[in-house]
Amino acid sequence: MSKFWLSIQANVRAVLRRASRLGIAAALVACAGFALAIPLTGCNDGPHNGQGQDNAAGTVVFQERTSPNEAYVSSEDDVVYYDIVVLQDADTHVVTVSCTSNSAFFDPLSYTVDCDQAITQDDVTVRWTTAMGGSEPSEKDQLVVAHIAIAQDGQVIDEHVVNFTSGVVDILANALG
Repeated sequence: MSKFWLSIQANVRAVLRRASRLGIAAALVACAGFALAIPLTGCNDGPHNGQGQDNAAGTVVFQERTSPNEAYVSSEDDVVYYDIVVLQDADTHVVTVSCTSNSAFFDPLSYTVDCDQAITQDDVTVRWTTAMGGSEPSEKDQLVVAHIAIAQDGQVIDEHVVNFTSGVVDILANALG
């Protein structure tokens, strides 16, 4: 494990030890503060290379890349990207949604949606929200949650919420372990 991660774990342990003396509310505040600070650190495991992205057969219907911190970091190495790709199988019409990131705090995720017919880019909607649930990001409250909706004939048939900082919980659990 790198020195960076070891120092993060040590800091989390120290904060949680102090917070446990102050009570659960303080621990929750400390964890929330840590989770909000994560997008600012970059925590980049290298350039995005598409690894982990589902290789399901199909045609790309929709793709979107966003960065929560690009405007707030000085080095390209610290830029975090969130990618969403929607593919559809031409024969079965099954839609595969793949979410990836170059952030160490997100493991690639993919899921399928059964459709009766072909969909288009207009049938896919992605709405981003910040860690605090807002729609307007700032340096201290960056975009982390994608609300993905798939529609068919104008009716939403599937909605998923993807939190691109979900790995923070694992890091906190490891730090406490």
